[in-house]
Amino acid sequence: TDSISINLRKPIMASKSDDGKKTGKGVACCTASPGSYKDVSPEGGAPLGSKLIKMTLKVGEQDEPHDHPKHYMYIIAGGKLSITGAPFPPGVTKELEMKTGMGMIVPAGAHQVKNTGDTDVEILFLEVTEKKGETPDSHKTPQDTDPGHYKTLAEDDDWMVVKMDMKVG
Repeated sequence: TDSISINLRKPIMASKSDDGKKTGKGVACCTASPGSYKDVSPEGGAPLGSKLIKMTLKVGEQDEPHDHPKHYMYIIAGGKLSITGAPFPPGVTKELEMKTGMGMIVPAGAHQVKNTGDTDVEILFLEVTEKKGETPDSHKTPQDTDPGHYKTLAEDDDWMVVKMDMKVG
């Protein structure tokens, strides 16, 4: 069950944390909270200038305010998170149960996240740029050619989150 509460803090703006790091609007998650966010993009970068990021928030841990471009998420290890700001309006806090194996698309914006559950949460996400590639008209997705192993978890007109399940061997 999710719940909404109004947080009376001001909207997230660029500022400095207690240790002097810049945080908030316009600051990337890996810069604001390097202990919680790691750029795991393949050598040479992710497609079209995007970044592949892994987030790990331990029980009770809260990241610093930061900003994201639009991003596509896969929940590796789920749990309960409290999110203030994007994708919700500035100053609005919403608690969400992120289920393991779930995919979702999150619009661009600044926010802060706290793990309010009783398990560590791990999320893999792709932060995308405005660059667009061309998909050939004859392209067939793996979900079309092998639906027993591939499942679309979330999609929009630009990208999709796809899960692949295969047994060893």
